[in-house]
Amino acid sequence: MPDFEELFRIATGFDPYAYQRELGSAGVLPSVLEIPTGAGKTQALILAWLFARRTRSGVPRRLVYALPMRSLVEQTCRVAIALRERLGLDGDSLPVRVLMGGEAAADWRERPEAEQIVIGTIDMLLSRALNRGYGESRFQWPVSFGLLNADCRWVFDEVQLMGPARVTSAQLDGLRCKLGAAGVCETIWASATVDLESLRTVDRPEVGSRLGLPAS
Repeated sequence: MPDFEELFRIATGFDPYAYQRELGSAGVLPSVLEIPTGAGKTQALILAWLFARRTRSGVPRRLVYALPMRSLVEQTCRVAIALRERLGLDGDSLPVRVLMGGEAAADWRERPEAEQIVIGTIDMLLSRALNRGYGESRFQWPVSFGLLNADCRWVFDEVQLMGPARVTSAQLDGLRCKLGAAGVCETIWASATVDLESLRTVDRPEVGSRLGLPAS
């Protein structure tokens, strides 16, 4: 396995920025990634997870990437597939599943033991994490609930557009930490502008660490 900088160069064709290197080498995931649009945070978040999976133990096997708009889901899916191809991986070794209304994609729940990236809209993903899957059979609710509350690294991107879902995501993270889960479940919020106070809830009173661009 190459180091993170080399992995990033192979996957993107560019050298990583300082914040991307820091994210890729971080032993503890920051709670907030505050990075301007166009600075490569999608590539950084996907590759940091993939590198951690290859080099450390205890890293969640599912990357769950939640977005507020369908167009952003489609864009992120294209980025993930492009990175996968440049790394010489295929759909069997690293599935990329899309979860949004009207999308007839392969069922992401079929292989819970497999490493995979699940990209979807916040309504589809959060409703399943709350055991009330939108557009899903109620008999499948507990399955999705279990899979999305354990062994996952949640990424909430463009959180400034998420409205009440932003607070819901923070409260869910707080409850998982307080009550425990069957496997490691991490959360990171990413945006050019993050309202830190909106990430404080009854069960998650502390915002946590923040990673942004260097001051100079």
